[in-house]
Amino acid sequence: MFYNRRFYYLLLSFLNDDRVLMVRQYRYVQQESHRWEMPTGGMHAGETPEVAAQRELQEEVGYSAGRLEWVSSYYTSKSVCDETAHLYLGYDLVPAALPPDETEFLEIAALPFADVLDLVLRSEIRDSMTVIAVLHAARLRGWQSK
Repeated sequence: MFYNRRFYYLLLSFLNDDRVLMVRQYRYVQQESHRWEMPTGGMHAGETPEVAAQRELQEEVGYSAGRLEWVSSYYTSKSVCDETAHLYLGYDLVPAALPPDETEFLEIAALPFADVLDLVLRSEIRDSMTVIAVLHAARLRGWQSK
């Protein structure tokens, strides 16, 4: 089976220097709803990754980022799907809600970045997009492993 989504984006959003916005929702493939992840979504026709990231951030957590920093683009799979993920860090957040997607039921939390990094390092956060973005953010923030 070959899956073709094409472009996906992810936004790790810093509410302040210490806290990031995370969401939880039921994931049918894994049949679980207890893992934290970052706001993610697909791009609509004609959208740039930056515009799509801002839209999804507004829909999922009710904020807009004053500044986006690109950290990576990568293929989510090399063999079973044609999907490219674009990862951004979001800063200078301001309230700016859009109506949520009617199919998503999200739990939202502002978690300490150190706790999110720890969840990644313990494999409690398992989706590759969140893992890669958190590790990039830790690197950019000068975090060292113990």
